[in-house]
Amino acid sequence: MLLVFAALSLAAASGDLPPAPPRVTLMAIPGRDVCALAYDVKRVDLPLAKQRELAAALEAAQLDDLLAAHLRLRTALAAAKKADGEQAEAAQAAAREKERHQKQAGEVERAEKQVETAKQRVETAQRRREDAKTIDGYRSTLNASNNRLSTERRQLARAKELLQLAEGRAKEAAQAESLVQKTYQAAAADYAKAAATSEPALRKLRAAAGVPEPK
Repeated sequence: MLLVFAALSLAAASGDLPPAPPRVTLMAIPGRDVCALAYDVKRVDLPLAKQRELAAALEAAQLDDLLAAHLRLRTALAAAKKADGEQAEAAQAAAREKERHQKQAGEVERAEKQVETAKQRVETAQRRREDAKTIDGYRSTLNASNNRLSTERRQLARAKELLQLAEGRAKEAAQAESLVQKTYQAAAADYAKAAATSEPALRKLRAAAGVPEPK
C-alpha cells in the first residue's frame, strides 16, 4: 500500500498520470486441464485447479472500479493542467497591464510638469510685460501642453480600466485553478484508495502470471 501511495504522490508532483490499470483476463481452455491467465501482454497457462483461486483474486482486484478512478483522475489532471496554464497566462497579462499603467502614469506626470513650466513662463512674461507676440507664443505652448496632458490622462484612465479588467480575470483564473486543484486532489485520493484496494490481488495475479513487480 505504501508503494501505491508513493507512486501516486510522485506522479502528482511531476504532473504525470499513473500507469493505466492492467488488463487481466482468466479463462478455461476447452479440452485441456488448464486455464489461461493474461496480464496485459503476458499470457500463461496454469493448472485448472488454480482457476477458482485466481478468479477470486481477479474479483478482489475490482479492476472496473480502478479503471473508473483512473479515468476520473486523468480527466481531473488534464483540467488541472489547463487551469494552471490559464491562471499563469492571466497573471502575466495582469503584470503587463500594470507595467503599462505605471508607464502611462509617468507620462501624465511629465505632462503635468510641462504644463506647470508653461504656466510659469506665461506668468513670468506677463509680469515682465514682454511683448504680445512673446506672450502669445508662451500661451500657445501652454495650450499645447494642456492638450497633451488631457490626452495622457485619457490614456491613463483607459490603462486603469484595462488593468482592472486584467486583474479581475487573473483573480477569477486563480479561483478557478484552486477549485480545479481541489477536484484533482479528490480524484487523486479516490484513485489512491482504489489502487490500494486492488494492489494485494494484483500482486497475486502478477505472481501467477510471472510478471515482475513494478519498481
